[in-house]
Amino acid sequence: MSTPELGQSTAAELKSFVFDNYIGKGQFREVYTFCPNTAYVIKYEYSSRSFSNVYEWDIWGHVKGTVYEKYFAPCMDISHSGSFLLQSKTDPLPRNIKKVLLPEVFACDLKRSNLGLYNGKPVLHDYGNHAIYQKGLLSSKIKWLKIKD
Repeated sequence: MSTPELGQSTAAELKSFVFDNYIGKGQFREVYTFCPNTAYVIKYEYSSRSFSNVYEWDIWGHVKGTVYEKYFAPCMDISHSGSFLLQSKTDPLPRNIKKVLLPEVFACDLKRSNLGLYNGKPVLHDYGNHAIYQKGLLSSKIKWLKIKD
C-alpha cells in the first residue's frame, strides 16, 4: 500500500479533523483534545529527537498491569513514527493538592502541569521526561513528593 502525498490544504483538513481544542505546549510537544473522542488527548511531538511520545508509550507498556499503573494516565496508541500519541485525558489537578503519592523514579519533572486527575486520582500525564534510566524502576520507593507551582 502506498502512502498518499498530502498537500498543504489536505494536511490542514486532516489536522482539523483529528485535533480539537488546544490544551498546551511543552518543550517538545503540543497537546490537543482528540476530536473523534474527547476522552483522549493527542500529543504531537514537533521536536525531532526528543522521543517523549516513544518514552511515554514504552513506560506505559511496562507499568500497565503492575502496581505502578495507577500512577499514570493510560496511553492508547502511538503512530508508527512516534510523532503522535493518544492518551486518556485527565482533569486539571486542584490547587489544594500540594503533594502526590508517586514512585520516586518518575519525579524528574514533577510540576503541576505534568499531573492531572484520572478517575478522580492524581496521575502523571506527562512522563516522557523521566529518571527511570538513572534511578531504576525496581529500586524506586513510593512516597509523598512536593509539587512545584
